[in-house]
Amino acid sequence: MSTRQNEARALAYDLITDIELGRLNSSELVLKASRLARLTGHEYLNTLVTLERDGYKGSAPEEWVRRTGRIAEEKEDGKYTLWTYSIGEVEAQIRSAEGALQALRGGGNYSGDYIITASGNHDGKIQGAAATLRTVSAIRAAVIAAVYGYVTEIYHELLFSELQESLFSATQIAVDGALRTSRSRSTPKNREHQRQAA
Repeated sequence: MSTRQNEARALAYDLITDIELGRLNSSELVLKASRLARLTGHEYLNTLVTLERDGYKGSAPEEWVRRTGRIAEEKEDGKYTLWTYSIGEVEAQIRSAEGALQALRGGGNYSGDYIITASGNHDGKIQGAAATLRTVSAIRAAVIAAVYGYVTEIYHELLFSELQESLFSATQIAVDGALRTSRSRSTPKNREHQRQAA
């Protein structure tokens, strides 16, 4: 197995472990997966990490928009608006919404004639932050799941090719050894020795 394949296999294994143990945030996973896509030339992973790294600008392929849960609003005519943020911006949205929910915790200290209006505004802010958090968290989860799927596929392909290569090498060594033994029995000197013995 080539050094490049060994590096790709080790990187894929490391990425799988990073995802399963939650060792990296999603933008770090996307950057690390970019390296794996570059090493292996995996077209789908490369497309995904490029869109996630740079954001969904222009006309992003619908397959990726749907797979990563980025449709913000779908209209009856089939057109839709989407969350175009890069995965780094999605993470920033998550932190912002979590911060807003934390700040709004406990309610407000309202009194007077406008208590109902103030309390309704407060509740609306909580609902807005919670809705944003739910949406961007779902996008992050879908991106991580897609990266995980492609990285696992690549890892198994590389592992299988290594196994296949080692089986081929073992078979080649066994066949070469058998051929050497067969040739040594049929050399002119051995044939003369066999005739004299008979």
